[in-house]
Amino acid sequence: YPLVSIHPQAKLAAEYGVCVAKLGGNHALFLFANEEFNGQQGLATADGAQLTLKSAVSKVGLDPAKVETCAADPATAAEVDKSVNLARDLNINQTPMLLINGRQVPVAGMAYETLKNIIEYQEKLDGIQQ
Repeated sequence: YPLVSIHPQAKLAAEYGVCVAKLGGNHALFLFANEEFNGQQGLATADGAQLTLKSAVSKVGLDPAKVETCAADPATAAEVDKSVNLARDLNINQTPMLLINGRQVPVAGMAYETLKNIIEYQEKLDGIQQ
């Protein structure tokens, strides 16, 4: 959910993320997101964002030129837009957000133990044995 009103380079970062996942899988995406978060100060400007995102891509072992080409593809922007529209349709207005059995659970600042208790409670309601 790229919040471009707060972070002008967020959509570009989301497009890079889509491409990292396509080219490197979910593990690469999580590593990329971590690198991106660690270098978030570099995302303040368009030029800084290009450098920061390419650096993050390199650090996860992918080719920055391939990811940049993918991110520039209008189909990638459409994929990000589709995801944003789905979030709006589901009335998700913050990140991070989890859905547990169809219920929204905003997790920003939530303690791990609290989240674990919510999931275990839902498991019991659903009759899931551990």
